[in-house]
Amino acid sequence: MLNTKKIFINTDFTNSQLLWLIPIIHGYALEKKINCLIFKNNIPNHIYKNKIIQNILSNYKIIIFTENKFLIFYLYFLFLIKNISYHFFLIFFLNKKKVFNKNNDWYNYQIFHSVYDTTNLHTKTSSIIINFINKLKSIFIISYNIFVAENVCKKKVTTAFISHSVYSGRALLAVFRKNKVLVINQAFDSLYKQQNNFDVTWNFYEKKILSKFFNTNYIIKSNLYWNNRIKGKGIYEDSQTAFLGKTKRVITYKNVVFLHIFKDSPFNVLDKNRIFIDYFEWIYWTLKILQNTNEDWIFKEHPSCKEWGENSLKIFNNIYNKVFNFRRSPHIRYDQHKISNNEVFSSAKRIITFCGTSHLESACFGIKPIIISKTCLENYDKNMIIKPKNLNEYRKYLLINSNSRIFKLKNKEITKSKLILFFNEKIGTLKKQTGSVFEYRKTSKKILSHNLKKVLFNIQKNYNFFIKTGKLLSNTDNKNTFSKLFYYSSRK
Repeated sequence: MLNTKKIFINTDFTNSQLLWLIPIIHGYALEKKINCLIFKNNIPNHIYKNKIIQNILSNYKIIIFTENKFLIFYLYFLFLIKNISYHFFLIFFLNKKKVFNKNNDWYNYQIFHSVYDTTNLHTKTSSIIINFINKLKSIFIISYNIFVAENVCKKKVTTAFISHSVYSGRALLAVFRKNKVLVINQAFDSLYKQQNNFDVTWNFYEKKILSKFFNTNYIIKSNLYWNNRIKGKGIYEDSQTAFLGKTKRVITYKNVVFLHIFKDSPFNVLDKNRIFIDYFEWIYWTLKILQNTNEDWIFKEHPSCKEWGENSLKIFNNIYNKVFNFRRSPHIRYDQHKISNNEVFSSAKRIITFCGTSHLESACFGIKPIIISKTCLENYDKNMIIKPKNLNEYRKYLLINSNSRIFKLKNKEITKSKLILFFNEKIGTLKKQTGSVFEYRKTSKKILSHNLKKVLFNIQKNYNFFIKTGKLLSNTDNKNTFSKLFYYSSRK
């Protein structure tokens, strides 16, 4: 009997990601006996014409969702009319307070965040005010993605591969979850299965998996990797930039806030227990509280904000001036990546991040980080982080003396932190097999082309491994993809 089940592939993947993704999907589909693939849009010609990709896709019936553009436009118009009251609410009544309302049902909680997230992304200037026109555009983008997902679900799709769980991708995720479609996300050249009723991300590993690597052999390996990483030789591109820095000097700042890229999304994991809705609100209240500080603080710019296409300093200054009314505080300084992270962590006593990798780096240096939204370290052990439950608690953690013992981790916890970081960057990612580098919004065409060639070479070399990875991912018990090192280690 012909298998009518289908796989949906969203076209939010980069070209280089599609190259290694399609062989994995092939392995997955072979194991599930699925013979039809639905792509949201056309596959780029230079990807489709590649011999490896052509050979794979020749095994499947390929459906391009947007192939009949007139029909799609007509059906989408009917969808808008049918759901006009919902769109009216999103346009005129959805505000920040309603987005953050923890009593929203799970579906609407996701959709509201998707609208807010996408609006923020399309606010191109350094403004911290949401523009109505951008909000209107974003609602139509989200609405279209809801329409796509609902129609795809009618075609008996059982698995959907989407690049990320933010912006318009969050709307797809919400609809697929509602229809019990398994969603497989991508992050850091890793694939992971989403849960239906709550969010996970690529490095939220099960303890039983991590525990296999908590041994003397991997303690030595993780220490060696850590020593190389703090010299700027880690696998994570942002850490390479951040730990090298631009200047060499001793700093005296004991308190460090690691900024994110403001226009990037904080909603990869929707954590209903977070006390701030986004990066803007977080920095606003942090500065508000620090009006009463007697200690010196440094706000450290994200190392990749310029590659992302953002002037973070302008945005920070807008928030700062709103709090301080253009007065200069002697205790607050903004650093545009002139000091290496190695120097920062070596002298710091208190570290704050919304949910960035710096929380894990902080723990590796023995500093218990203050976080706002759920992270991999919290997922492993809540006692290894500080997560304020309310604004008063956050104020207490910011104004207490930085020499307090509450900011110190035990040696055993430091060892575990280094092991988790090693696992994240050497075992929990396929980067070694894909050979790819991260592509930012401002990455040049020359680098993109070079990256594509490098990935293609690695796909040819590791073709059988990617097929095997897809087959393993089809197993219900397997929730993540892992590098070759994982399987080599498991056999030992």
